[in-house]
Amino acid sequence: LRVHPGHISRLFARQSGETFAAFVLRARLARALYLLGDPALNISEVAFQSGFTSPSHFAHVFKKRYGLTPNGWRARQTTDNLKRKMSDFA
Repeated sequence: LRVHPGHISRLFARQSGETFAAFVLRARLARALYLLGDPALNISEVAFQSGFTSPSHFAHVFKKRYGLTPNGWRARQTTDNLKRKMSDFA
């Protein structure tokens, strides 16, 4: 069966409401968010394990999507978690 990739892409977009490339990027960023919760992984490891071929491209795409660098997001999560834990003692 020979089907043109463009045709499959259009069918995917019609059914899902997003392009295949947008879907893959969203999945990679979701994986990155999960991996950023592991402080044992550095940002390059998170990038590669999320399917990005370049840590700098990963950082650029991440910041464009979330408004923070991956390190900034990780720091904010750590601070937010600490505040929640401290509020248990208030």
